Amino acid sequence: EIIKSLVAREADLALLDHVDTDSTLFKYARSLPGFFLRDHLPSAQHRWIMELPGSVQELYERLSYNQRANFRKTARRLNRSFPGRVKLKLLQGAADLDGILRDVEEIAKKTYQRGMGVGFNNSPSQAAFLRFEAEMGWLRTYLVYLGDKPCAYWIGAVYQQRFYSDFTGYDPDYTQHAVGTYILSQMLEELCGEGVQAIDFGWTDSAYKERICNIVKREATLYMFAPTPKGVRLSAMRGVTSLVHGPLKTVLGRMNLIQTAKKMWRKGAGGKGQPAAD
Repeated sequence: EIIKSLVAREADLALLDHVDTDSTLFKYARSLPGFFLRDHLPSAQHRWIMELPGSVQELYERLSYNQRANFRKTARRLNRSFPGRVKLKLLQGAADLDGILRDVEEIAKKTYQRGMGVGFNNSPSQAAFLRFEAEMGWLRTYLVYLGDKPCAYWIGAVYQQRFYSDFTGYDPDYTQHAVGTYILSQMLEELCGEGVQAIDFGWTDSAYKERICNIVKREATLYMFAPTPKGVRLSAMRGVTSLVHGPLKTVLGRMNLIQTAKKMWRKGAGGKGQPAAD
């Protein structure tokens, strides 16, 4: 239908978002337009997925020795620092939603993500979406409390035995206690015990995803242009921006400057922050 609309000149531009670069669809879409109407440098990202085994014991057996040790050491240290006060809550029902939004917002307003204008925000549209997920039985919200104080959260949805991660964050006042690492380990155990088969962590690259994920897919956003004057102009503009952006991003990535810039932003926006589970 997309191809038909372009050929019929009903649209000047079509977009295929996050298509697996190894898929037949992606290869076919790239071969159809004429040379000057193709997206020659589509923007690609990694999608990080962790397949879960059938038991928590097997989950830890699959992790590297260093990762297992890190999870267990973090839990021991946190419980020593806050004896009897560390609590993990799983909230998922619509009746829990007001409490979820209140406690998550208390954390989210302090995070580096909020400083960047991304991540969780307690807007009416987002609240409505989470309510819909809760009413469908999909919502999973994990919250870590130290006493009565919420300090870390992870929000996602379970659909067809797969957990889709949406939002995560932690209070930067507790960076030294690695509450992000703690909530990640507890969430993995809870989801594994529930029988969830995989976790989809999305596209953002993070060190913790590299350590625990066993599937990495390369997905791209592909533009297709119609054989119209406007379509040709859009194609030319896309080509110029891609020629600048693509190589520059590659060079910065190889020099590790992108991650360095992100860490500097976290410290400036969040106060003390590292990624939620790094």
